[in-house]
Amino acid sequence: MKKKVIWGTLIVVLVLVAVIKGRSLSAYVAGAWLESAKERAAEADVLSFRYAGIDSLYERERYAYFLFAEDHSAGQSDGLSARMDSLLVITCGAGPAWLKETEADTVRLPLSAFDFCLKENQSMQLYRVAGVSAGTDGNLYRLSKMVVE
Repeated sequence: MKKKVIWGTLIVVLVLVAVIKGRSLSAYVAGAWLESAKERAAEADVLSFRYAGIDSLYERERYAYFLFAEDHSAGQSDGLSARMDSLLVITCGAGPAWLKETEADTVRLPLSAFDFCLKENQSMQLYRVAGVSAGTDGNLYRLSKMVVE
């Protein structure tokens, strides 16, 4: 009887250790997968993007370009000037200082969304809207990466 209690306790302890280690292992795997997904998305030439806050603006304006710009983005380039009438600027806060001088429409997203849209050393990226698919959970925007000169 004493052996059964000892073995039962040992098995319970081993199961608890396995569960605790399994959680930390799954957190590690999830973190590694997320980092890999961020790298692949930032390197890709085409990005699929969905955000309900943009849908009503897009229905009204039909933007041709989306500009993802962090707050510390460099000044406006000449390549953007020609696109300002059909540009939606997506920021993660107040937006860059130069943006306040323009009349571009802006939408704010959490900073974490920019991990998928910008490379680590970038502060802004211009995308051309290549297509929009309407769905029950909002529009899905297919965006093609562009070079801003």
